[in-house]
Amino acid sequence: MTLAQMNLPNSNKGSFRHVWRSSLLSLLVVSWMTAPAQAVPAVDPNTGHVYIVVSQALAWPEAKEAAEQFVFNNLACHLAVITSSSENSFVVNNVVGGFGDIWVGGQRRTACPNASEDDSESFWGKWVTGEFWGYTNWAADAPDACNDSCLMYTTEEEEPEALEGGAAQGPVAQWDEENCEEELPYIIECEPGIGAPALSAGSLVALGMLMTASTWWLLRRRQARLSA
Repeated sequence: MTLAQMNLPNSNKGSFRHVWRSSLLSLLVVSWMTAPAQAVPAVDPNTGHVYIVVSQALAWPEAKEAAEQFVFNNLACHLAVITSSSENSFVVNNVVGGFGDIWVGGQRRTACPNASEDDSESFWGKWVTGEFWGYTNWAADAPDACNDSCLMYTTEEEEPEALEGGAAQGPVAQWDEENCEEELPYIIECEPGIGAPALSAGSLVALGMLMTASTWWLLRRRQARLSA
């Protein structure tokens, strides 16, 4: 329905345009102000999971809260949970990028009984979603510090002799533990089926028509009151 089809008086057409443009501008401003600094989303074609890097550095608890409040295409999100080698490969190759250290959604399962314990892998781990902790991708000598209880990707250079032909592989992202209060960028993961279903194109059109009709009705009522 267009403004002409609504058969509004010219003054109301101007009011309608003003309300519509003001509302759209307010929505864009609010979206810009509330959106964290983030990279372009990477979508795993095999699972439909969406991964987003947020470059704003936060402590792990704050990153967890921010990830769970983030909404992408009406899907609820959380810190990234890496439960398989295929998922790890996708995230390493398409998401982690040039970030040195970056939070994901894993934590130590239980506290170490001895703060000087060197081998602390037996006390790991748990995911923020409650999914089974089975697959791991620890870097060499990790985990090794009981006072570091939150999971991150860390990127290190591979030794040349580790590869055939003696060529260096370049940066390799693997898991390491870090103090949870350390401020780092973080990876958000959004999964189909976790949040509310995304609106279809038809639903969005219907919603837009309903909003337009509602605005037209309110303007007609206002005009009627002014004419009385």
